[in-house]
Amino acid sequence: MDLEGLQPLWYEKGVSMEAHVLLARRAAKDFAKRLGFSEKRVADVSLCVTELAQNHLDHKTVQGLIRLFGQRTGEKEAVLVMSSLDMGPGMKIKKRQDAGFLGRRGLGAGLDSVKRLADGFGLCSGKLGDFPCPDLLLGSREFETLIAASFVEPRERFMDIPMDFSFLIRPAGESSLCGDGFSFSFEYPFFQMVVMDALGKGYEAAQILALAKRFLAFVPSSTHPQELLLALGKEIVGSRGIMAQAVRVNVEDPEILIGAAGDVEHILFINGKERFVSGRSGPVGPVNTKRVIEMTEITAFSEVMGIFYTDGLGRVPKLRFNQALMEIPAIIWTNYLFSLCGQEEMGQDDATLVVWKWKT
Repeated sequence: MDLEGLQPLWYEKGVSMEAHVLLARRAAKDFAKRLGFSEKRVADVSLCVTELAQNHLDHKTVQGLIRLFGQRTGEKEAVLVMSSLDMGPGMKIKKRQDAGFLGRRGLGAGLDSVKRLADGFGLCSGKLGDFPCPDLLLGSREFETLIAASFVEPRERFMDIPMDFSFLIRPAGESSLCGDGFSFSFEYPFFQMVVMDALGKGYEAAQILALAKRFLAFVPSSTHPQELLLALGKEIVGSRGIMAQAVRVNVEDPEILIGAAGDVEHILFINGKERFVSGRSGPVGPVNTKRVIEMTEITAFSEVMGIFYTDGLGRVPKLRFNQALMEIPAIIWTNYLFSLCGQEEMGQDDATLVVWKWKT
């Protein structure tokens, strides 16, 4: 895959008139085509984003927003995520017995269509009811409603992974080149995730990340995180280096191993108790010894949720009570948290946010 094909695609615009619906649909179709989706899936993506964008006009939402994220995850693999966010007035949506939605003014039927066509789906509105949004320790106002859907190619590759996870990567400013990246693989019983932040900016950082992602495509999921990061560092020797966290989850004999180099941060909730993991010794690449990698091992747990992110995202707000234990899907967490992180850093640097959840 060439350098351009490895770059994340990002679109985020307000919706307050019909022209904005057309712009969202055009962007979604363009992303889907660039990601290599089939004609049918391009049509599905177009229909779903139109439904979400038109809802803002039909229900007169406050600060309605459509967000699109696309990323190739392999030569013939890609993911596209669309989300709709607003500050009100909220939705009265209830669960139907057939796992569908009951909503006012025909809204439930529209959401059922999006859910049916998408490979992943989530929604939340307000802090109570059947679909509550995350409740965070924030001084500012939070979103009232969020609807998110994901589309993947090929479907089998993603559906076989026994893990609920979601990720967003936004290039800095108007740049089309990004030094942040996320890699994942699954070979039973191991699920491996790597979040990376290449040093430098623009072309330099994107080149380092491209080398790293091409290398990781051939690394077995069973690889110990420490050995993975050391091998990754040797692959990019001569560069400014890369900060990364590698997480290996054994889904057969519950165990989590984390290797961390540099300031990629990771907030873990183990059975609802918070734990913070970060590497402070610097990036791999310039120096490749075990002393630059902080190791963490976690066993004896029944439920875990992880939030890890690069420094371009700023600060992730605190969760209220035991929200990590609630049945809120990862796709809701990523899209809800992304816009509520430290605003002073937002847009000035590449930013990555990954949320993953698993129960034994």
